Order: sequence, then C-alpha cells, then structure tokens
Amino acid sequence: GDQDDHQQVGSPVFSLRRVTGSPDLPQVIAIRACDTLLTIGRAASCNIVLKVPHVSKSHAKLILQETGDGFMLMMQDTSSNGTWLNGQKLIAQRFVQVETGDCIAFLPPTLEFAQPTYEVSRGAVAPQAGASDKDGSTTTVGSNDKDVSGAAILKLKEEEERSPPPPPMEVRHSTGDKPQQSADYSRDIGRWLRSLAGKDLCQYEEILLATYDDLKQIRDLYVDKVEDFFEDVGVESQQHCSLFRDGLASLRDVVFS
Repeated sequence: GDQDDHQQVGSPVFSLRRVTGSPDLPQVIAIRACDTLLTIGRAASCNIVLKVPHVSKSHAKLILQETGDGFMLMMQDTSSNGTWLNGQKLIAQRFVQVETGDCIAFLPPTLEFAQPTYEVSRGAVAPQAGASDKDGSTTTVGSNDKDVSGAAILKLKEEEERSPPPPPMEVRHSTGDKPQQSADYSRDIGRWLRSLAGKDLCQYEEILLATYDDLKQIRDLYVDKVEDFFEDVGVESQQHCSLFRDGLASLRDVVFS
C-alpha cells in the first residue's frame, strides 16, 4: 500500500527500455516518484536527452501522476516530426496515458535509420544483456540539482494548469488604410526589449527584428517553449534568460489587435 511507496522514493515507478535506436541513446530511462514532469528531446536542457537527428529540441513530455493506488504515466507530443505510441501517431499537444508493454517511438517509421523506440514497464528493469551499450548503465533523470530544476518545472506546470491558454487570437488586417501596421509590430519588439531591462537586452534587437515579423509571432512560438527561444536567439547569460522568461510570460495574455 502507501507505506511501500513512501519508503522507496528513489526506486523507479516506471522504466523505459530502449528496444531499437542508436547505441548512443540511454538504454534504460528510470522514472521515479519525484520525477513528476520530464522533458525529452535533443536539447541539452531536457531531462532526457536523445541526441539523434530529427528528434526535436523539445520532443515530448512525460507526466507522472499519483492515483489512489499508485501512479499513472501520461505523455504529450511536443515535436515537429511526431511521436508514435504502438505504431499510432499521437495527436500533437494532447496527453495520452501510457501503460506497461506500450512502445513509444520518437521518430517516424519511414526514416532510413532505426527509430528510437522504448518499451514501458513498471518498476525497475535491467539493461538488456549483451546490448551494445557504451556503459550499460541506467539513466536516472533529474541530476543532483533536481531540487532547483524540479521545483521550477513544477512551478511552471502549476501555473500552466491555473491559467488555461488564451484562445487563438484573430488578427484583423485592415483593408489598406494602415499599411504601417507591421512596422508598428516590429517597433514593438524594440519597445518590449527596452521595457524588460532598459539597454541590457538591446543587443538582441537586431537578430529579433531580422528573424521574426512581430512580437505576436515571438509570443505564439515561444510563450510555452522558453528554452527554444534561448537556443534559437542565442541567449546564454543567466540574467538575460531570466529577463526574457519574465518578458515572454508577460506577453501570454496580450491581445494583439
């Protein structure tokens, strides 16, 4: 019952074992009771890094939910190229429950190399004997600083649940009497940067104006994928990351007329 769960916080509740895919990929991914939200993808900032071509920087999320009698594992596809569950392509952004025995593939079956495919099981599993793995070790996610990242991830998750995403905005294009509309938007990028931290972020103005049409596009692309924004724009300073994080959050409910 409950007693056992609490004694074994560190032991895996679910495990994903690699069935096919590059030997560079983690062979076993152990999901423990404390791993309530795990991100999977190519970006180094993900909890589970799959360093193979065509996997998205932020490819999927696994959510561990406590139920009355144990745990339930949910998955959400957040990728460009798709995630497959037992051969069926998942609908993007929709959560599905994954069960013991399910096979999760992080790429389409049509590519010329093996799909990174993992089989789901409950509890711990041993790496397959004789598998050609570099170190045969089990990857437990959430490094030593997991308190920091785990707490941050949880906080984000809670905020997401509290504030449902706004409905898609309709942009009403005027019939030619305001041709400067998009110029206003791109000026907004500069205004937005200055509103965040005075001159600090102006170094990014040029790349943002060159890459994006307007502030609405930046909001729509990155409001829920801040890490992608940092990677795409090349933001490395922790201070700048935190300013942009707040700045993107402040755009969440803006109505662009």
